[in-house]
Amino acid sequence: MEKEVWGVIVNPNAGSGSGLKYSLIFEKKLRDRNIKAIIRHTQCKEDISRLSAEYLKKGIKTIIAVGGDGTFGEAIQPIVGKKHVTFGAVPAGTGNDFIISLGFSEFFTEKDWEIFFERKTTKIDVGICNNHYFINGMGIGFDAQVAWEMLLKKSGGKKKLIYNSKLGYQWNVIKNILFYREKQMFIDTENLKRKANCFLITIGNGRRFGGAYYLTPEALLNDNKFDICLVEKISLMSRIIEMLKVKKGKHVNDRIVNYFRTNRIYLTFEREVPSHMDGEMLFSSHFEIGIVNNGLNIISNPECGNFI
Repeated sequence: MEKEVWGVIVNPNAGSGSGLKYSLIFEKKLRDRNIKAIIRHTQCKEDISRLSAEYLKKGIKTIIAVGGDGTFGEAIQPIVGKKHVTFGAVPAGTGNDFIISLGFSEFFTEKDWEIFFERKTTKIDVGICNNHYFINGMGIGFDAQVAWEMLLKKSGGKKKLIYNSKLGYQWNVIKNILFYREKQMFIDTENLKRKANCFLITIGNGRRFGGAYYLTPEALLNDNKFDICLVEKISLMSRIIEMLKVKKGKHVNDRIVNYFRTNRIYLTFEREVPSHMDGEMLFSSHFEIGIVNNGLNIISNPECGNFI
């Protein structure tokens, strides 16, 4: 009987070069276990989903991505709904938020590698926004502005990369706590239809964002619901207090936080605004967000992950 072949997608630039480092570790562990694999490195974002699709065409049933949340989010685009395919995530990004919800460490320990190669799987939900899938979550408002400023700045009409580090992220968080202005939006869910002056809204499938912030700390990956964290216009002091609480996930029951669950949500803004989705940016004035129940079969640590 012919051995199964794994398809591996490596983003060598993830985590300022950590992608390449962890791919070498992963390759050695594959050899040690006599697992046959096709390994391809990406050169641009578009390569990630393209390689996933190519692996599917070859009949490969185990597809692994090495990188950060953005890499994982792109890799799953052709895989969602393919019940015979198993996806695996090897964290090598800057934040590595999604992997926490799967029950693994932010960076794999030897114990994590052992559990990973046991190939225990869980069927998890997948979000979809404006026809693009996401697995950890998305946000609009304050945190999306932070993500956008982390990625780009405008200089003479040109966009250029600034930096990608946790220190840089913290600086942008502080700056936007002080100066970010809320955006008017209309929110439409099963139980909530009204205008809102949005400081931030997070749609969580996973629990953690930005490498440290548990905005949706009660989210489960397989409950067929999003956890929503909505914060409207608040004072500067309240911004500071809430951001400190968010790091520990202690904000959920606060009076100024609207925390609820839903399986669909529509958001409309007066003009185009940035949003972050699994670490990638999306700009729009209208967001149609739904959920694909049990849309992805993924390698997990079921005893420690955020599951029902």
